[in-house]
Amino acid sequence: TGHHGDGPPVQVRLAEGAARHPILSGVDVSQLQGNGSLYKVSPLERSARPLLLGELPDKPIGPVAWTHQPRYGGRAFYTSLADSVDFQQPSQNRLLVNAIHWAAGLPIPEVADDSAASRPRPNIVYIMADDLGYAHLGCYGQEKIRTPNIDKLAVEGMRFTQVYAGCNVCAPCRSVLMTGLHMGHTPVRGNSGGISLRADDVTVAEVLKQAGYATGGFGKWGLGDAETPGAAYNQGFDEFFGYYDQVHAHSYYPPYLWHNDRRYPLPGNSGRESDGLTGAKRGQYTHDEIIAKAIDFIRRNKDRPFFCYIPSTIPHTELLVPQDSLSEYAGKWPE
Repeated sequence: TGHHGDGPPVQVRLAEGAARHPILSGVDVSQLQGNGSLYKVSPLERSARPLLLGELPDKPIGPVAWTHQPRYGGRAFYTSLADSVDFQQPSQNRLLVNAIHWAAGLPIPEVADDSAASRPRPNIVYIMADDLGYAHLGCYGQEKIRTPNIDKLAVEGMRFTQVYAGCNVCAPCRSVLMTGLHMGHTPVRGNSGGISLRADDVTVAEVLKQAGYATGGFGKWGLGDAETPGAAYNQGFDEFFGYYDQVHAHSYYPPYLWHNDRRYPLPGNSGRESDGLTGAKRGQYTHDEIIAKAIDFIRRNKDRPFFCYIPSTIPHTELLVPQDSLSEYAGKWPE
């Protein structure tokens, strides 16, 4: 039994023999006694039941996170069956050990500095699709428009069924994602456009850059125009290519995009210079240009850790794609 912060008492129940389980190596289980507020939560079944630590399998049991669940009387572990996390590996084993210490109100064990330095740093490609509903994808049941590459990511990776965006509109959602602050505290809480992150705001790109990552952003930023403190190149990104302004991003055929602090002309288009919106001449589809730049960034940094953030405007307004992308659906539905 223990406390965590100002929360209610937390109790952990141990099954007979659980103290000998390999993933509890290093935990002083004599302090982890109580009468049962550690729960296994099944997101798919929306149910919970007391979890006996002796039930933990010897094989990988998947990612573990923890949260306060007053409905169930205390702290709870969320577990999902997956093969992507192996708790026999020291760094991943530590996640569960730390969770158990945390739930019981015990100090988190310190890790030697050299272990953090030697730990592998995975490359991160984060794709954020603007205004994409989960049911728009084949892996979530959509049947009319093919999404084979995203479906393959779901098959080979992990598919989430209870995940929410930080906000229901554009710029605040991006602000939550970049800063990790919820809508009560995140700096950009309006969606009018032109609201900038502040110079002292800390983004995930800044944190990763300090950890030795190359950082690149490719797509729709929405958190500060060029020459403002919120511009991506002032917020931890080594390279940015795409749109800074939300209204500019309403065009897939503008006369220019931004490459860091400079305009990048698209001579194949004839959009208005004042706001960058689409004109009569449509020769360069922005997302062909944007994805090409993202792939080039990945190739240039393939031998070092990198963070490639791709906030795609697709499928947000404006509802235009190149003709070759429409051809396979021609005549399938009345218009």
